[in-house]
Amino acid sequence: MTLRLAEGMEIQCPHCGAWHRLTQGAETTFLYYACGLRPEPFLVGLVGEEARVPARRTVSVSEAFGLKAEEEFQLGGSEP
Repeated sequence: MTLRLAEGMEIQCPHCGAWHRLTQGAETTFLYYACGLRPEPFLVGLVGEEARVPARRTVSVSEAFGLKAEEEFQLGGSEP
């Protein structure tokens, strides 16, 4: 199954092998990530395109365990 790119996903960097979170440029549909090997961000693609490198969707504690926001907070998550 091929994942479609979206802000907040993580991709495996082809340069260092680490997983980096995608961020969206201001007022654009371009997705970028920062790698410690280079000061400029790397362009990955557009929102909705197929990922061309290994990608994974990140989930919050509440999504993973089916919890409500207040239950996640009790487990030490972020405040709702």
